[in-house]
Amino acid sequence: MRLNNFAKKVGRELQADLAGSTPEAWPAIEAAVRRAEPQAESGKPRYGKRKWKFAAAAIAVAVCAACVPLFSDLIPVIQAEAKTAYDNGGRLSDVSSEKCSEDFIESYNTFGLDLLKQLDASGKQNVFLSPASVYLALGMTYGGADGRTAEGFVKTLRLSGSDFPKFGENCRGLQAMMTGDSFRLANAIWIDNGFRGRISDSFLDRDRAYFGASVGTLRFASSAAPKIIGDWIRKNTNDRIDPKIKEFDPDTVMLLANTIYFKSDWKDQFDANNTRDDVFHALSGDKTLKFMHGMRGGYFEDETLQGIRLPYEDGKTSLLILLPKKDLSGMASSLSAEKLAAFLRQGRESKESAQLSLPRVHFSYDATLNDALKAMGLAEAFGGQADFGGMLRPGGGNLAISKVQHMTALSIDEKGTEAAAATTVAMVASAPVMEHEMNVDHPFFAAIMNDESGAALFAGVIADPSAGE
Repeated sequence: MRLNNFAKKVGRELQADLAGSTPEAWPAIEAAVRRAEPQAESGKPRYGKRKWKFAAAAIAVAVCAACVPLFSDLIPVIQAEAKTAYDNGGRLSDVSSEKCSEDFIESYNTFGLDLLKQLDASGKQNVFLSPASVYLALGMTYGGADGRTAEGFVKTLRLSGSDFPKFGENCRGLQAMMTGDSFRLANAIWIDNGFRGRISDSFLDRDRAYFGASVGTLRFASSAAPKIIGDWIRKNTNDRIDPKIKEFDPDTVMLLANTIYFKSDWKDQFDANNTRDDVFHALSGDKTLKFMHGMRGGYFEDETLQGIRLPYEDGKTSLLILLPKKDLSGMASSLSAEKLAAFLRQGRESKESAQLSLPRVHFSYDATLNDALKAMGLAEAFGGQADFGGMLRPGGGNLAISKVQHMTALSIDEKGTEAAAATTVAMVASAPVMEHEMNVDHPFFAAIMNDESGAALFAGVIADPSAGE
């Protein structure tokens, strides 16, 4: 086989091995050579063991030099130089004993409801959030905030105090709620290669301790960076969330991300034979949808709404549905963390049942949360006055949030529910680090020092560097 043809064949083999990852290239080259190598009649490779490495090296060079188009998908990924610095699966290894305080749960639910109201809870459009995903992503970011910016996080997250270790322990408890076969949770911090040296290790240690965050580096400016981040999100949401990232802001130096995936069957599944068409009265007009039907317990009502709690098979999660008797916006605007807890308790304790008609649900939602979070108290974190000194080493400059993106997907059918969420917090360098100049263009002093003792081993004044030429 001619070398050129052999090289092309190896190139095709390598594409399958290398595309979409950042691999160790040599083992892939070795495997590709062995697959592509011509076989003798005996079925053994025509080349001996001593020669294959030389052939592989020559072929790798030939492929890179002559067959660059074969690597059009691979080269950008390698250029991204993605590396994993720390990876615990993006989640805490042991959170079974962690519990949230009651005041934390009230603060957390208040945050979620307030965010929902900021985004529009009128019923004119789908607005489906994972407060847990947003909260954990912001919580990781809060771990590096100082001064007034930290105070903004306290206000926005509806916290009663600024004790971050206490907050972190409660976040561990929040994550403990999402363990077991029904949930998949992951947290990650991605840092630009050129910025890694400025990030404080103590900040990363905090986010590892309280969030189990994996830490990776890559070049955000590379064309492969969106695919790397997108693949991470898709993988951890079972392909339910596709961020469709095309490129990152040129100034992006760090991205903090959370994903949550949930899937569970109903404790009492709906009979598909009872599913039939019915009309859903949307504000935009009536629509014919598939409705599931069945008698269910956990029913309650008052003068403003009907409610029902539908437990899942996992034994620790349920779907709470609140149906207003008038308009949704009035009910949603008056909903509070205290009321939400009371409704859940009513559903759990209710002895009443109802013949339930519930439409199948299948949709996705995507929102930029910048304006909503600014309105909730986080405005300073987005501007030039942001103080994320806790993320940085001394002299590392400063950072600001450029974008908080939230994506969800929800499916409800006769069997159960599948839901996924992803939240990303993109950080940019808010002001360039001062670059000093030292132009040694006139006479100067120089000394060769012993670092340990401080002794000057050579010392003098250089008046003319070229005098001895």
